[in-house]
Amino acid sequence: MAVRHALDPIGASLGAAFLPLRSLVVMHLDQTSAPVVYAMSTLLTFVVLVLMLGSVWILVRVIRQRRVTRNTLWDAGLTRLRPEMTYTATTFAAPVRVVFQGFFHPLIEENEEHHGAFVLTRSYHQVITNISERLVIQPSIRVALYIASRLARMHKGHVNTYASYILVAMVVVLVIVAGAGTR
Repeated sequence: MAVRHALDPIGASLGAAFLPLRSLVVMHLDQTSAPVVYAMSTLLTFVVLVLMLGSVWILVRVIRQRRVTRNTLWDAGLTRLRPEMTYTATTFAAPVRVVFQGFFHPLIEENEEHHGAFVLTRSYHQVITNISERLVIQPSIRVALYIASRLARMHKGHVNTYASYILVAMVVVLVIVAGAGTR
């Protein structure tokens, strides 16, 4: 005699006949289709997890029993690494500097100290300006200096000349204001 359950009308049945631990519920759409969703009880889930963790623990113990040999590292025949053979921060950053050099356009100053035909010392100094300074501030300063140099030509040092400039500027402003007021 089949046991009728409250979930039977929606396609749920207890797996007592075909699955271990009667706590597994298989949900399906109808009796002919394959199961869509299933749910396990807490006890069955705990048993499965304990079995899985136990098998992993046994596997790790078997792998650890292998014999590990330790030897010195291969050093390519070098007994001592000289400073010129090391990978410095400058060489590490070189690819990045090459990529961004076209973007930042750094100013490189080269200084050499000579003794006759021989170069005693050579030093490089790289100056990188901020992009906003290079693209906005420096052009604005150049424009302001150009305008100031043009205005400086008008500077004669006579008070009468300055008074006439002010008078002309006031007349121009009055004409503009009067023209805007008549519209």
